[in-house]
Amino acid sequence: CYWFRGMKVKVGVMGSAGEAAQGASGAALRAKAEALGRAIAARGCVALTGGTTGLPHAAGAAAHAAGGLHVGVSPASDAREHVERFGLPLAGTDVLVYTGFGLKGRNVVLVRSCDVVLIFRGGMGTLNELTIAHDEGARRRMPQGHGRRRRRGRAPAERSAKEVERGRHLRRGARAPAR
Repeated sequence: CYWFRGMKVKVGVMGSAGEAAQGASGAALRAKAEALGRAIAARGCVALTGGTTGLPHAAGAAAHAAGGLHVGVSPASDAREHVERFGLPLAGTDVLVYTGFGLKGRNVVLVRSCDVVLIFRGGMGTLNELTIAHDEGARRRMPQGHGRRRRRGRAPAERSAKEVERGRHLRRGARAPAR
């Protein structure tokens, strides 16, 4: 999974830092995030997250557990602030980059550090990451069943883990980054 002159592709996984919805849909969404993390690791790419909880952490921790590199970009200025002030985990992350810029500033650093941005459903912070990715011209993908209404194809819970691992659940057609 090399992109340019031997550099590994950096895949940003962004989305809801809160816990996924309760019930079968939440469990299915978390399983997709974990499958995405394993797929990123299997392809030799680097998983980048906001060093946060929820779906991005599930994907990053799964990449870490599968032998991949998980880099978290923290809004804090050090490990103590990361844990105590922001309440974010250290476990499951190989490298934490402490920006000291707060949540919004961290989002800019995170998105600009990615070659590809994958977005799960989320709230205002996720919307902020999406708009930054759009402004930066990043490659963006949104897994089907991430929270939007389904338009065609099988329901997200009906997809096999193999389909998720192969990336068939991703929408196609994001524009190339402006370089």
